[in-house]
Amino acid sequence: MNRPSEKFELIYEIAQDPENTFSIKQLCELNHVSRSGYYSWIHSLEAKAAMDLVLMVHSLNL
Repeated sequence: MNRPSEKFELIYEIAQDPENTFSIKQLCELNHVSRSGYYSWIHSLEAKAAMDLVLMVHSLNL
């Protein structure tokens, strides 16, 4: 697991666990990635999901 995106996925999964006691800052430090990189990755996922939704709605209006 060397790619940042793999590390970001792991951080995301751990952060979603209700029993997790680590902060995003701690998880990023443990995985040697920046918090800004993690949040950029999160926002890119949100943007992709929003675009997919727009495209799906658009295709239904044909």
